[in-house]
Amino acid sequence: MALPLQPNLRPGPPWFRRLVTLLLLLMGILVLGFFQPQRQQAARLLHSDAGPQNFVQQTLYQSQQAEKRIWVMLYVLRREQSGTGPVTQLIEALVEAQQRGVDVRIVLDQSKRWKSDEIEGKNSDSVDWLNDLGLPVLLDDLSRRTHAKSVIIDDQWVIIGSHNWTMSALAYNVELSVLINDTAMVELVETEFQQIPGWLHSGEEAR
Repeated sequence: MALPLQPNLRPGPPWFRRLVTLLLLLMGILVLGFFQPQRQQAARLLHSDAGPQNFVQQTLYQSQQAEKRIWVMLYVLRREQSGTGPVTQLIEALVEAQQRGVDVRIVLDQSKRWKSDEIEGKNSDSVDWLNDLGLPVLLDDLSRRTHAKSVIIDDQWVIIGSHNWTMSALAYNVELSVLINDTAMVELVETEFQQIPGWLHSGEEAR
């Protein structure tokens, strides 16, 4: 009596086993990549020289892409006399963002002069300018000096570095800032903004 045919249980050749293993690994990588959050982009160094890593151009681009918010913290913001320079370009981008519903807010330093009770007026003209444009602006408390230069864009991007928004910083000085795509870093920097007196309500007043 003939026995039923049995499957061949001998292992396949080595090259075949390696091929199957490679295919399984590739499938695993594709599946993991599909379900994982979008990979974060590498941080980019921004400077004041011309080129693709120019601070102004990158900040303008990110501002134009913003959908939720743009929060700005600076030690100095100074309008150019010509009214056509990089500071004006950045402020115009903030106005356009606000007009399309983005939450735009700015905080600037307000400090006393060294060993004096006299208040510095370095940002006084800028506050008037921003108010005339309808941009919410706060001056930080006199008890501390706001020397940070940072920008939050939505819940994804943050720019931190040495760039004040002045003609000299944006066009002539050796300045370095970093554009970071990191939600955790955004949350940390957001905490610093929220410590500014009146910050939590400044957006509501603007609306």
